[in-house]
Amino acid sequence: MKDSAERIKRDGNSFTLLDLVRRMKGSTPRESASQSSGSAMEVASEENEKGSVVIRNEDGWLRLDGTVEKVRVCDGVGNDHDLTEWEFADYAALRELVVGNGCVAFVRDVKIAGLAWLEKVEVGDRCFSQASGGVFELVNCPRLRSVRIGDGSFVKAVRAAFESGCEVEG
Repeated sequence: MKDSAERIKRDGNSFTLLDLVRRMKGSTPRESASQSSGSAMEVASEENEKGSVVIRNEDGWLRLDGTVEKVRVCDGVGNDHDLTEWEFADYAALRELVVGNGCVAFVRDVKIAGLAWLEKVEVGDRCFSQASGGVFELVNCPRLRSVRIGDGSFVKAVRAAFESGCEVEG
């Protein structure tokens, strides 16, 4: 690693990246690849932020509870055929939901309702895309200011509902 540090310094690159590589050394290739929905630096800082959960694999769902304020699902996570629903009613403190690209393909119904603190929902491309006949509801979230839905997401849903004055980016 010392040779790497010297090479990084010589080439004028960042020691921050070296530190990140050191911290990620124990991660699997799948975990590293799944971080592509945002920079590795953003993901690392989110993990250290109180009330924030970064879901990198199926075990990450277990860390969600009523105190979580920010949820970030990395690219390609949650595509197990058995994961068909994701209940949001228990996340009373949720302020921000960010779902990467190609995630939770088999979740049929997404009903986000009555979350008083929710401000932002971002869904990447090709999410919630394999289950036919589902619904996407985003209702009664009075602080909601930003919603972004990527291409190819919710393409098989039969109904989408937005209420409570949200601003939709597209």
